[in-house]
Amino acid sequence: MTSTIILRDWQIRALKEGRLSQVRVLHSPNLMVGPPFEAGAVLRVREGWTFGDGMNPEGDPARPTWRADWPDAAVRWRSPAEMPARLARFSLTVVGRPTLQQVREMTEADAVACGAKHWPDIPGAGSRWSCDVPANTDQCLGTARFAFANRWIRDLGEKPHEDNAWERNAWTWRIEVRA
Repeated sequence: MTSTIILRDWQIRALKEGRLSQVRVLHSPNLMVGPPFEAGAVLRVREGWTFGDGMNPEGDPARPTWRADWPDAAVRWRSPAEMPARLARFSLTVVGRPTLQQVREMTEADAVACGAKHWPDIPGAGSRWSCDVPANTDQCLGTARFAFANRWIRDLGEKPHEDNAWERNAWTWRIEVRA
């Protein structure tokens, strides 16, 4: 069975670097009874994109350009939800049955599998973890879990230090994937 999944730019970069082996999907008890995907499901990845700007590597205006590849470009990006599945450049396969887990039960290894990255070459003291491409240590956190939590909260449109999904310890589907 083929389905689609929306990934954020930071997850696409982790996927391209071979670092994405797990995704988290917020559990909506009013919308779903069981896991969103079954073991073996093939997921076409939807992501931020646009057409007709000539920025793609081939310079072809008929081919899409991906926001994860051009994060600073001043173009009108289209929502991943609008992307036709046939344009997907990545597919993921669900490995094993997804499990329901509260988000704060996530381990350091889970956070790394979800795309958190250690940045040892950034000058400054302390551990340097981020899900984004940090410009300096001010944009890094001390653990992979905190880096994931920070990015995940922002992706949900919530703010740190408020009543957010991380603080509420929201239920998520832990989905192991392979490219």
